[in-house]
Amino acid sequence: MNMRNGQNKYSTFDLWQAALLKVKGFDLLGVQVNGNGRALFEFEDRPEREQLLIDFVNRKLSVEPLGFVDAMKSLKALSYG
Repeated sequence: MNMRNGQNKYSTFDLWQAALLKVKGFDLLGVQVNGNGRALFEFEDRPEREQLLIDFVNRKLSVEPLGFVDAMKSLKALSYG
């Protein structure tokens, strides 16, 4: 589930999307963990975000593998403490 907030923020529960945004240089603004243990990742929003996510889903995007793995590990650590 993705949600748009005002003030140039983009929020997502999707860990894969969050890792992609992190590795592509989007600033992580915060992580909120709800009562069910789900983490909501909040990033700065930029105009290229939508196309970046579309290209990711359509497998038209390349990322540096170790950077992506590092981003996943960092975000998981923030999610689970």
